[in-house]
Amino acid sequence: MSATVTACKHQRGTSNSNSRGSSKDREARRHYLVHRYGDGQVAGLRTTCQDRHCGATCTCVFCGVELDANTLSVDRIVPGIEGGRYTRDNTRPACLPCNAADGARIGHARTQVRRQLAMAG
Repeated sequence: MSATVTACKHQRGTSNSNSRGSSKDREARRHYLVHRYGDGQVAGLRTTCQDRHCGATCTCVFCGVELDANTLSVDRIVPGIEGGRYTRDNTRPACLPCNAADGARIGHARTQVRRQLAMAG
């Protein structure tokens, strides 16, 4: 018995593209943030450093722990749920625990608002 595959007539509401970009885009973004927030020097337009192990560091915007391009987590100033994108003007360096806590805080606040609206309505 052979299975036939038919094309779906309904398209999904999302695309397969990742809003964070490719792995090279994400690596370039981390290097940009390390150099931008570390010493203020940006070496290039798209990427900031050709050496992925350049040793440059910056600090977490929340707790001040020292980060490099491998330990940095990209935090969006305007969260994605509110339309924020991964652009240079909307990103800042954060350590993973602080970035996760910030996301959890935003999610918790949104849940509280939904509950209040449900009780009022």
